[in-house]
Amino acid sequence: MDNNTTPTTTSSPTSTPPTPPRAKSNNMMMVVIGILVVIIAILGGYALMNNKKIAQSPTNSTSQTSMTKEVTSAPTQADSNLLTYTSADKKWQIMYPADAVAEKREGAQIGPQGIGEVGVIYKTGPTQTTGTEFHDGYSFTVGTMKKPAAISLEKFADEQIDPNPEAPVSKTPYENVTINGLSGISTVATGMATFKFVYLQAPNNPELVYYMAILAEGADKTTYQKITADIMQSFKLL
Repeated sequence: MDNNTTPTTTSSPTSTPPTPPRAKSNNMMMVVIGILVVIIAILGGYALMNNKKIAQSPTNSTSQTSMTKEVTSAPTQADSNLLTYTSADKKWQIMYPADAVAEKREGAQIGPQGIGEVGVIYKTGPTQTTGTEFHDGYSFTVGTMKKPAAISLEKFADEQIDPNPEAPVSKTPYENVTINGLSGISTVATGMATFKFVYLQAPNNPELVYYMAILAEGADKTTYQKITADIMQSFKLL
């Protein structure tokens, strides 16, 4: 008998069909394995290429760099080169550029209703001469005033801006302002000079008003206005 020949089955015709020759089974198995290998190789190559594209994506890299830069480059007080002026008696604080001058004055500096200390912050421009009419630079005056509780903030402001009927000034309509949680009004008044006046109502005290007078003139007026606006927005209570 040939050893490579599969023995003939002796089962009845109704029994299970005979098993196919082993050689044919091996060939089919090799074909299936080959197909699976090809499919796995294709899928593996696609996944590798896709991961490589994600790792090298310029959008992801740029986004991450931009986010990190935005967080780490936030300005600090030291970077902004600002100094702090604090009123110990009326408990307020304001910040101003280091190249400006800050002086402490008495309440009378802002009129008969002025109380406590007054801070005057200013910088003169290149064409301004000491002792002459202010025409080049900026000036920021801040202090507190006593207001009768019965009158409105607008009425009080009118009395402070127009004290002399023989030298009237024109002013813009009052606008509502809010600075660090303090509400008030502002106007621009023009007489011998143009000032922006701000009146903020003190919280829990209808008889106390925080007052600001802002002047900006000269060739760099736009820059001075920006500086004084930043000073105004830095005002806060302690």
